[in-house]
Amino acid sequence: MAFLHFVERFRLALHARVLSCALPLAVYCAVLVLSDRAFAQSDRVPVQEFAAAPIEELETESQGTRVDLREQVQLLNHPSYQARMLAQWRLGLSPAKAMPLLREAIQGADHNTGTRIVDLLTEFALDDNVTVSLEALRLLQETAQELTSVGRMAENSLNAISDLQERQAIEILIHHSATIGQRQFSLNGTLGPETENALHITSEFTGDDDTIQWIRFLKSVETVCLEGPHIDRRYLEAIVGIEGLRNIKLKDVNLTAEDLQVLQGLTDLDHLGLIYVPVDDSMVDLLVELPVNTSMKIYGTKISKEGFARLAQQLDDLQFYYGQGGFLGVSSIFNTLRVRVTVGSAAQQAGMLSGDEIVEVNSKPLQSFLDLREELSEYSAGEQVKITVLRGQQTMVLDVTLKEEP
Repeated sequence: MAFLHFVERFRLALHARVLSCALPLAVYCAVLVLSDRAFAQSDRVPVQEFAAAPIEELETESQGTRVDLREQVQLLNHPSYQARMLAQWRLGLSPAKAMPLLREAIQGADHNTGTRIVDLLTEFALDDNVTVSLEALRLLQETAQELTSVGRMAENSLNAISDLQERQAIEILIHHSATIGQRQFSLNGTLGPETENALHITSEFTGDDDTIQWIRFLKSVETVCLEGPHIDRRYLEAIVGIEGLRNIKLKDVNLTAEDLQVLQGLTDLDHLGLIYVPVDDSMVDLLVELPVNTSMKIYGTKISKEGFARLAQQLDDLQFYYGQGGFLGVSSIFNTLRVRVTVGSAAQQAGMLSGDEIVEVNSKPLQSFLDLREELSEYSAGEQVKITVLRGQQTMVLDVTLKEEP
């Protein structure tokens, strides 16, 4: 009995420290599990003491006894600490069945009962089953809105859970061949600086439906690049759940009008790139409704020049880049026609070097880098153009076969 009293005091101290953010939640949860097992295995708390009528029942693997889950919820407020701990342990064995009962019980729950329910929901939120995890998170979020001690506990748990879930999501997604980390993002025809927190999913991704759901837990990811015909609405619904998302690039995705409607659930998006996707003039009105604040790139799509003009007119506060899809692979140095050449690009393969100054495209003189982009926008991937460059005092004409944007 002395040992059980020690564990009780230790758990209460840990709980106070985790609420003040002085202890990692992972350590706290580990102690919860270990102490729960200690109480459950104690011969001072026979399982038969808490057996009841079959309302919501579960056959526990460790005890082989039919357990009424509704009564276990009621026992979370039992005078006996051991009874409360055993009830919490039993409920933890069946998250999906326990969740509706916990939702009922937490409404107006006193501090002690609420504490146990928040502990359980925290455990469920870290479950490998993403459906269980999302449901537990929703209930914690609802509870955190209440101006009560239980609401404050739920809020603190959510803050700690989000960090743990993101680490778990990163591990799972990388295991299934997603890339998370630094990536150079093409913005309006030029390669911008590397984005530190970017998710890139290609046809190499091996995740299933449950794996895709982990995308929504990437709270630190600001840029998402989804590439390939396998990308469907499941992925789009998942990225809409990323709170800090700022940039989206969709390449070679069979995007439909219904998919665009899913993207309307986004907020405060800086940049949207639609690259080699089959959007056409009939989708212009849907594009207008998307929450894009800074720029939009329509590249290699089926939108005509007339359709693009209508889009740009309705969103005259955005920066646009429109092109047929031919990609040269250069960026401007100090906003001039002197360029930096991307490794492996069409420009490099044609013999262009960083520092070259582009002066003509198909004999048409250029005055600015914007002129270069507008001229190249007329050509598709695979088409050839003659580009005149000035290298020192030497003028050279290069035959360039444009490629697709990487």
